Amino acid sequence: GETLGLIEGGELGLKSGIALGEELASIKGDCLAWTHLELIDPTFCSARASNSLKSLEELIDSFPRTNSKDEDFVHALARCKAKHKVVRALLGERAKETRAPASLEF
Repeated sequence: GETLGLIEGGELGLKSGIALGEELASIKGDCLAWTHLELIDPTFCSARASNSLKSLEELIDSFPRTNSKDEDFVHALARCKAKHKVVRALLGERAKETRAPASLEF
């Protein structure tokens, strides 16, 4: 039972870690796209949105990179998601214009 539990727990942890990484990567992708657009067009976002965007990038960059009992991944991700939501709200329709199509074919 113990061995099976360790295997199932490891698999669940791996799946959860991948999902967390994918979500964080999506937020980082938005952040990079918006930062790039701001460099190209300084009128892309307000000063408040720009400051929030920088804050979001700092949150993502400071996200824990190692698995430790001392780190609260859920809380750190919740903070990133909340700041991402604020930036999207500040950018309004402009944020929606930067989203990639749901299906990209190569």
